[in-house]
Amino acid sequence: MTKTREDGPDPAATLLMLAQKQYARCGEIEELTRELSDALDRDDQESVGMLLRMRGQAMSETDKIIKERQKLLDGSKLWQERFEKINNDADMPELTADEKRIRTLLQSSRNILKRTAELDKKMSRRLAGDRSYYCR
Repeated sequence: MTKTREDGPDPAATLLMLAQKQYARCGEIEELTRELSDALDRDDQESVGMLLRMRGQAMSETDKIIKERQKLLDGSKLWQERFEKINNDADMPELTADEKRIRTLLQSSRNILKRTAELDKKMSRRLAGDRSYYCR
């Protein structure tokens, strides 16, 4: 449950909750991408279609989380600036425990998405060859 202050929910606790959700969705996208690659290797078109839909849904949920976070940040110039520093690995010795966890989760989410993008590139090149989006 989100901690509350007299003037509303604690932004750090809410940002932490959103970072946890984003991390979970990114992990789900990575796993579905691996499963999709395996299904393509097996030429299992039924599974490919199902996995593409599931992956698209997980990506859509991730977009909603990011929009929710942005809406929260739009309400506070102070938290916009603080979040930018947290997210961009700026030197901030005064980070709270929640902020450190947010930073770790955001870094981990970026790493997962990098791995997923690399796997996606390999699949695209394997399937489309020179017509792949990544060959442009």
